[in-house]
Amino acid sequence: MVQSLLSMQASTADVLIVLSTQDPVHVPLDITLADVSELSSGFQSLVESAGSSDHRLESRRIVIILPKHWNSIVGPVVQALRNLIDLGSRIWWCPTAEFTLLPLYPAGPYEKPHHNLSHFYISSYTLTLAALIRARQQASRDASIQHFVAIGQANPDRRKELPCVAAELDVIAQRLAPVLSFTLLRHSWTAMQQSREHSTH
Repeated sequence: MVQSLLSMQASTADVLIVLSTQDPVHVPLDITLADVSELSSGFQSLVESAGSSDHRLESRRIVIILPKHWNSIVGPVVQALRNLIDLGSRIWWCPTAEFTLLPLYPAGPYEKPHHNLSHFYISSYTLTLAALIRARQQASRDASIQHFVAIGQANPDRRKELPCVAAELDVIAQRLAPVLSFTLLRHSWTAMQQSREHSTH
């Protein structure tokens, strides 16, 4: 298990890489609180305007933002991880403060011949280290039970409709339903209520 814990203090930002087989590794970041706030504000502005302008223009704006995340945050972490774990390993991000507003998994240089984060590692997220440990302990006890719950919200509250959610859920169902126990939840309020019920089992 590898977890990258991003922490933000009053004037500095750091990453703590937590490994299951050795002591944690500290990675200082050359970025300030003001820098992180600017990055998060820029990305949130882009998200809020999604679908309201030209698709190509939005794509270009995203490609401009994500290399900044790579250079300031994700790139230094990948450089440290390459000396610690194999390429293709799964890593868990645990961002804090304004780091939670940044998309870390798609970060990358977005220019040839360089590679983005997804080329090196498989990213997942966890709210806390304790939550990840509990989940893995439970998974080891229930190793013989495999169940997948897909939740789709095509009409999130006060947001624009997401037209491809239903089609994407159908593709997931076609792939997974034949090989494991599968539950498909649609619509916002119903999905929220049912997802809470499934998360307790």
